[in-house]
Amino acid sequence: MRMRFTTLCLFGLMLEATSLASAASAVMKDRFSDKDALIATKAHFEFTAGALFLQPTGSNLDYAVLGSPLPVNSPHWDVATVSPGYSTGFYLGWRYIFQNAVNDLQLNWAHLNTNDSDAVHAGTNQFTTPIFQSGPSAGQSINPASQNAYARAKFNYNIINLDAGQMIGYGNNTKLRFFAGLSGGQLKETFTTSFQDNAQTFNISYTNDSQFTGVGPLFGVDALYKLPYSIGVTGTLSASGLIGSLNPRTTYASTSPQITGINYQSITPRNTTQVVPGLHGKLGLNYGHSFSNGSTWSIEAGYEYANYFNAIVAYNPLTVFGDVTTGTIALSSLGKSVSNFAVNGPFVNLSVQFA
Repeated sequence: MRMRFTTLCLFGLMLEATSLASAASAVMKDRFSDKDALIATKAHFEFTAGALFLQPTGSNLDYAVLGSPLPVNSPHWDVATVSPGYSTGFYLGWRYIFQNAVNDLQLNWAHLNTNDSDAVHAGTNQFTTPIFQSGPSAGQSINPASQNAYARAKFNYNIINLDAGQMIGYGNNTKLRFFAGLSGGQLKETFTTSFQDNAQTFNISYTNDSQFTGVGPLFGVDALYKLPYSIGVTGTLSASGLIGSLNPRTTYASTSPQITGINYQSITPRNTTQVVPGLHGKLGLNYGHSFSNGSTWSIEAGYEYANYFNAIVAYNPLTVFGDVTTGTIALSSLGKSVSNFAVNGPFVNLSVQFA
């Protein structure tokens, strides 16, 4: 009797174990019943090409002051600023997915090269001057007042990331890819401003060049939440710390009746090593389709934002001795301005995975 009872117990445990194993197998099958499972048996590549529509921004794009001095006891000062629009850039990516479909290696490049301009013209009883000499001391009673100001801002944005990632699934609909690696980049801004009177008896132009080049650690997370009909909500949040060289320079070129030819001057600080923290985020929607051989294609569209802190530096006079319309920049005091380099705007990416 005891032997029969023991046999029945063992048989019951075997049935229970078999049932649990079948349930676990069903859960795993359901959990990985997507495009990743179809190609999990071998390593494969993914290529991505995309269009960026980005707007560069900064806090150092003021270029002139428009003064309305009459009546003298109630002057008004309007600051002219370059306001960049959206421009087209590109994104290229390459990803190697290992055989387990969980780990990968990724390389990508984002690029934008654009420029924008602005101009202001002084009317009757007005004048326009550089930011650093915007008062009656500009010498309007002696020299012709500045009547025209023009500015152009050029931006160059290049970021290359190399990272390794690991995919983690939460249920059937949510996937997170945690990644870490290296980020390298070049961030450059060239800001040129010129002033002249209507008769062109004098002209002064100056250019602030600032370029940062660096490399440093990168870490972040990609997220995907699956919706019906092969649609998904995607998001990325990453942070980097670029360590590199910051090279600012200011140059002047002036003409006036008081000087012969063109007067060239410059402010050239020493290059410095600086840490530039960066934040990048994006949010979008994607749609994907899987083929019978396991290859897939997907399209993703959304909005992204990147900000690199204190990446742009400019040196300009705080005040000058005398009048800039004489063609000479004689420093009384020197100022340093620091600005973030930021871009934001829509993006569209097309990706193809080869089984």
